[in-house]
Amino acid sequence: MPFPVVVSNPKLPPITPMLLYRLSAADYSTGDYYHYAYDGVGNRIYQESMVSGQSSVSSYHYDHANRLVDVNGIPYSWDTSGNLLSAGMNTYTYESANHLSSIMNQFATSIELATSFILLSVLR
Repeated sequence: MPFPVVVSNPKLPPITPMLLYRLSAADYSTGDYYHYAYDGVGNRIYQESMVSGQSSVSSYHYDHANRLVDVNGIPYSWDTSGNLLSAGMNTYTYESANHLSSIMNQFATSIELATSFILLSVLR
């Protein structure tokens, strides 16, 4: 199994949120890597990766409440309770106690989730 070798990346802007203990890079002996940049409050704003010879770059944007608004132009939306309503082509619904109740994808395939009140009372 490859092991990570953490190094700084001169191609990315300085990572001031390192004081917040954010991962800035993970480089593997296989040549795979993940490099990250963050804004002043620690939100990831950039990711560059190489996995099995395929490179990719992602950019992340946030609103004034530090909620993710989009990743590479794919929109995310939230309700007033902070629940994720949509992420790209997936939509999420919640029951009255803000527990996730269903997920629907772009093919109209729905996953219904049941909340176990017995389990919730045990976990609390």
